[in-house]
Amino acid sequence: MANYVQNTRKYEKWVKEGRGQGRNEDYKPWLHVREVPSHGLSVRMPSLKAGRVLQLFSLNEFSQRS
Repeated sequence: MANYVQNTRKYEKWVKEGRGQGRNEDYKPWLHVREVPSHGLSVRMPSLKAGRVLQLFSLNEFSQRS
């Protein structure tokens, strides 16, 4: 499980990486499922419409996409 600590340096780094920006296949998500600790089920699945891998943090998101 990843160590999820919130701090300003991390956010500044993510902004420089372009997270949370872009469209369709160029979009970079703000969070990745591997970076957030969870006891639940997370899913990474390809999206034919967006042309990238979707990062779904719960089964609720997965069931809405299916």
